[in-house]
Amino acid sequence: MTIRVILADDNPLIRQVMSGILQSAADIELVAAVEDGQQALDLAIEQCPDVLVLDVELPGKTGDAIAHQLHHCGSPVKALLLSAHADRTFIQELLRSYARGYLVKDEAMKCLAPAVRRVAQG
Repeated sequence: MTIRVILADDNPLIRQVMSGILQSAADIELVAAVEDGQQALDLAIEQCPDVLVLDVELPGKTGDAIAHQLHHCGSPVKALLLSAHADRTFIQELLRSYARGYLVKDEAMKCLAPAVRRVAQG
């Protein structure tokens, strides 16, 4: 089974590195990589990927707001949030936004593909 993913991060270098990680995984198809939250939401609604990998602090619309909105409109798209923050309270609050997972960006470089797989599986 191929896992379809849309990636959203406003940092071009991070977006490029994460895109490369996802594209190198045989079981993951990178549908799109965007820099803006509204673009990510629009593509998620249009393309209906399995997983939406979202930076929390996106211009246009935040990653947690996107996860919340998708959940409330009944979308099957699962959100994996990324941020530089490792504070436990911050992370717990983000997971209340209906995100299915969270990675600190430092960890994402090592475990992005496995995290995408876990989120896709539920």
